[in-house]
Amino acid sequence: MLVYQASKAEFMDDVDRDLIADHITAAFEPRIHRANPREVESWRNSMQYVYRVLNCEAIPGGCGVAIEFGVAGVCRG
Repeated sequence: MLVYQASKAEFMDDVDRDLIADHITAAFEPRIHRANPREVESWRNSMQYVYRVLNCEAIPGGCGVAIEFGVAGVCRG
């Protein structure tokens, strides 16, 4: 399930402004379950590592960034 899609420049800005976890949560919650605070913090922290990888001039700002969340066996009840 795709939970985030933007350009590299938009992604970098969302991480810089500490909005990335909010965007992921907004896409995640209506489809899966209410995210608990530890999940949200995990997303916020892990996106810092993605930011570091993308933070080089060799990758153009217009490149696409997509974050996908794989869920197996989730039952909505």
